[in-house]
Amino acid sequence: MPLLTTTELDEILQAAVQAGLASPFSRQALLTHVDPALVATIPFHMVPIDQLRADLRTLSTIESLPDGSVPLLRWLNAAAESAFGREAAKVFLAYHARLSASKASPHLSVDATPVDAGGLEITIGRSDLLAIGFLAGGVAASLAVAKILVPRIVDGVAEQTLAGNPAMGTGTAWLIAGDYVLTNHHVINNRAPGEMASASDFERQGLAATVTFDYDFMGAVGETFAVAACDASDATLDFALLRLAKAPKRKALKVLRKPFAVYPQKPVALNIIQHPDGRPKQIAVRNNLAHDADADTLRYFTDTNEGSSGSPVMTDDWTVVALHRGYQPVENVTFQGANTAYVNYGTHIARVLDGVQAQQPAAWDAIQAAQT
Repeated sequence: MPLLTTTELDEILQAAVQAGLASPFSRQALLTHVDPALVATIPFHMVPIDQLRADLRTLSTIESLPDGSVPLLRWLNAAAESAFGREAAKVFLAYHARLSASKASPHLSVDATPVDAGGLEITIGRSDLLAIGFLAGGVAASLAVAKILVPRIVDGVAEQTLAGNPAMGTGTAWLIAGDYVLTNHHVINNRAPGEMASASDFERQGLAATVTFDYDFMGAVGETFAVAACDASDATLDFALLRLAKAPKRKALKVLRKPFAVYPQKPVALNIIQHPDGRPKQIAVRNNLAHDADADTLRYFTDTNEGSSGSPVMTDDWTVVALHRGYQPVENVTFQGANTAYVNYGTHIARVLDGVQAQQPAAWDAIQAAQT
């Protein structure tokens, strides 16, 4: 999970711009004390403000390095020094203090007298042992998961960022059959929460979206596909079924055709392959259990981030049981012995398939064929 939210990183970004720290020369000073190996993984951008944003987002993903250093703390310290005497320095120092406090940990008290001499091995609580084929299955499933970029089009006009680049939203999509990929309705909608694109703008955005498979590491080119049509969508169930201009030469994910049942006495792990924050593909596995379910929705503790919308939620045999869509606040819920204020949730894939069948029988037939 990133150290800071996108909104918080944007506040730091704006402070850096106001302090004149968005130049290539300033970047060198800001990253002087950050591990060069980490800096080398940051994507290169021609536009300075885009480069600064990429720097901050990458640094925010690293809790600490093997030497114990926190790269984002080092960047904030250098930024505060560079902006000394200006208002921006207060922003950098405030975030530095906050992160430093969150990284502080009390000393652990260790009893030097062992209660039990121990043994050779033991299962601690619920067993996390899995057949080695689990790894191979995950790699195979990941081939069907892609990053999707969607332009923001308002009244037929494509918007641009302040830097003059297309205003793009990012999400995750995955191959469900032949030339069909599935993602969230809100990914294609590409609007602020509660705001709905017009039907014509929604269609334009879907047609202008690009779907890239194999974006597995920084700098990976991957295989990109154009979209031919948005054949089915539903804002309530939050799904959009896109037909690609040509079929990728890869296997579709298998799906569960009935709502996934959750039994509290038999916890089940749910794994999500995703492109969090538009970054290279990542996976959340183990200690990510199902929480509960109702007719339309499955809730779980599996970690996600912005950009993970549209990801497949899968069981240990890599069967898709839900389409991830967001998080919800909860009360009186504990996980791993601590209270939690939120759970992630998705739409049962069976309910999505019902929606596809009702709107687009031809697509339903293609999905049925891919699952046999």
